[in-house]
Amino acid sequence: MLVTSSASFIKVTEIWAPSSSGEHMELQSGSYGELDAFREASKSESFAYDEGLPGKVWSTRAPVILKEFTNQNFKRTAIAHESGLSCGIAFPVFIGEFLKAVVVFLCGEEGEHLGAIESWKRESHSGHDIGLADGYFGTMDDFGFITQQTRYTKGFGLPGLVWEKNMPVIIDDLGHSGSFSRTFDLSSAEITSAVGIPCHGDSGKTSIVCLLSSAKMPIARRYEIWIPTIDRSGLELFSATCSQTPGHRKAMCSHKIEKATGALGLTWRTGLPYIGTLSSDSTSIPEKSAFEAGLTQVVTVPTTENGLLKAIIAWYL
Repeated sequence: MLVTSSASFIKVTEIWAPSSSGEHMELQSGSYGELDAFREASKSESFAYDEGLPGKVWSTRAPVILKEFTNQNFKRTAIAHESGLSCGIAFPVFIGEFLKAVVVFLCGEEGEHLGAIESWKRESHSGHDIGLADGYFGTMDDFGFITQQTRYTKGFGLPGLVWEKNMPVIIDDLGHSGSFSRTFDLSSAEITSAVGIPCHGDSGKTSIVCLLSSAKMPIARRYEIWIPTIDRSGLELFSATCSQTPGHRKAMCSHKIEKATGALGLTWRTGLPYIGTLSSDSTSIPEKSAFEAGLTQVVTVPTTENGLLKAIIAWYL
């Protein structure tokens, strides 16, 4: 059944990458919904090292959360406020020690903010658990307090699962999932789904970004995780969930994605995250399927290990 709610937890998604000279970050692609003024302001923008949100991620080599926008931490503050944007998170995408891109998510207030953005961090190789580095919890003060007191060992909870697998993890039914240890507080928070993404910067440090959302304000309508086949000749589906078409995972299991096909193939070929517009003319079967389900855009983010692609997470808006 087609979901028609227009409320979205994430209002803007952007991909920034180092320029050819390596002197600043340039916009590669973006998804802005109806925020045309913010879109136009972003097209001509760039960020030097340690400047603005992408530049700060570049310099710290770690996720950065902004709980509010000021002229000191965000270059597009005025137009962000006019567009109803109020907070955001950005995280790096590396291949080995080299920064390939910075992914930016910007969120806005719509009454009760039913969602959270979290950054988890393990300080060194000797650390046996991972704790919250920073987080934004909107109006969910109790949930935020519990999260600040929580730590995870490898394999436990969403951050621990991402840490253990070094892969993105999707949980689409938190209330019935034994993988999410904070489920006892989910009923009041109305959080129903979560995505965890690994991002590695400095040697010995592990950082994980978690995005939590409600059915009323979802991150996306469809998620997929693709991994290389054993012979690395293509990508095969590892997991998927879709609120539009419940049988989506079974339908995709028999398909293989080539390196030159669609957003997934482009991300594998370049190592770069990507934001693309869906259409009926797409040669990519996952993208064509998403378009037929009423979705309009795709975002892909790679995870690597020892310089090789480990997985690509794709979500469809």
